[in-house]
Amino acid sequence: MVPNRKLVYTWAWSNSEMPRGPTRVTMELLERNKETELVLTHELCAQEKSEGHGQGWGASFDRLQLLLTERG
Repeated sequence: MVPNRKLVYTWAWSNSEMPRGPTRVTMELLERNKETELVLTHELCAQEKSEGHGQGWGASFDRLQLLLTERG
């Protein structure tokens, strides 16, 4: 963790029917023209497919955008 800049953590499913190894998630906060850009990298293990993760992260970011817009 780098305060106000970067968070890296591991992610593993504990209740999955398919055995999956841990993955690594990196979130970086970058200053862009007085705004903050979030760069997310999710490194998957060999057994996982990216499609489901992409949909899940996309839905999460859609909700985050809605929340931030409402708080405006």
